[in-house]
Amino acid sequence: AMSPLPRVFLDLAIGASPIGRVTIELRADVVPRTAENFRALCTGERGQSASSGHALTFKNSTFHRVIPNFMCQGGDFTNHDGTGGESIYGRTFRDENFELKHAGAGTLSMANSGPHTNGSQFFITTGNTAWLDDKHVVFGMVCDGMDVVRRVEACGSKSGKTRETIRVVDCGEIPRELIGDDELTEAGREVLARHKAEQTVANREARAVGTENPDVASARRLKEMAEADRRAEEEWAAATTTTMTVPDAGNPMQGMNAKQRKLFELRLKLNEGRKLNQKAVVDEKKRVDAPEEYANAQKRKLKDAQDKSRTDAMVKQGISPTAYHLTATLEQVERANKKVKKKEVYDPKNAGQFSADRQYANYERANANIEVDMNAYNAQKECVPDFYRSADSIHHESNKPSQEAIERLANHVATAQRKQVALREKKTHAAKDVDGINIRNERYNQQLAKAYDKYSKEIKANLERGTALPE
Repeated sequence: AMSPLPRVFLDLAIGASPIGRVTIELRADVVPRTAENFRALCTGERGQSASSGHALTFKNSTFHRVIPNFMCQGGDFTNHDGTGGESIYGRTFRDENFELKHAGAGTLSMANSGPHTNGSQFFITTGNTAWLDDKHVVFGMVCDGMDVVRRVEACGSKSGKTRETIRVVDCGEIPRELIGDDELTEAGREVLARHKAEQTVANREARAVGTENPDVASARRLKEMAEADRRAEEEWAAATTTTMTVPDAGNPMQGMNAKQRKLFELRLKLNEGRKLNQKAVVDEKKRVDAPEEYANAQKRKLKDAQDKSRTDAMVKQGISPTAYHLTATLEQVERANKKVKKKEVYDPKNAGQFSADRQYANYERANANIEVDMNAYNAQKECVPDFYRSADSIHHESNKPSQEAIERLANHVATAQRKQVALREKKTHAAKDVDGINIRNERYNQQLAKAYDKYSKEIKANLERGTALPE
């Protein structure tokens, strides 16, 4: 059975970096007009507005107001500042009802400037906002991608101004046929059960009063006959097939015959294939929108796989993974040393620069562009009788540098100045948080994150959601 409630998605990006997809389930059973307005703006199927000429779609719109622990507001696709937007019904439309409440983080609600002023602007709550009940129409809930909403929330401020542009790079509707039974939300299951019960009652009443359409009655009888044949076949197969008794009561295939197990396994494979297809679509979009970031992520995955393979091989040999240096060859050590030496960055705040090795390295770097011309040296030596000067020698104008040497020195100075300017103007990554007071502290924090983030990620998420359990 497909989902009875429509689902839409918003693909978001912070700056030029895609951050993921937010999937939202719309409560069309409670607020059909409001849900249809949002769904149509996600698909863009209504074209352009007759009054303003703007395209009626959330694509390329922004989240213009984000307040941590409160909400993320967007939907103004005309002015992008909270003063515009319009619905598919006109500039605004009336409040439908307030049956649904702001139940917590992930609630989707309409933004307005007073009663009956709904347009296209909406907000997603990131905390408890019960005081908004009976003031804003709730019409949906985030069912997947709450981690993306949290990343958007992290770019906000108390004033609502975002540190970077948060953009909807794509949006649309997810076909209901692609939503499996195991992906239905609690609200979706309730609506599906209610629809089935209503349909059963309607069919029974139609048969009782004799007003059932002949074609419908014929189709119903054929369906009932096929269902009876299927049940009889299953009973016969269960009676003639030896089924294995599984002691685990949680096994979903317990008590199934061979045909039922095969059907169950096929359904699992279909669901898995559908999820993998959706994941592949999102990955492909990331690759197209941010190729450089996607390539770096692939390199990291490859390196992690290589490290895991090396660790597994060492464990099989009975060697501790932390003792990798015991198995490294001379060539591997030399390559690693070259990489470390290449990564060294000159830091004027480092006291080690005054060591003998550092001073010699600075001397070699400063003299790298000096070219020795022995012919010019000998010619100059012949022009100056007292070439090896003593304390009494004064030959201030005896050295006449060539124009080529002057240009080479000028180019060297200009190059050094450009490097200094580029170093001062170097900017950090657009989506990177500042978590260090200096370079050394930042690198130390990176090492800590690399070692412990995989253990503390769930704890941080629980603290942000407010679901952490007290000790």
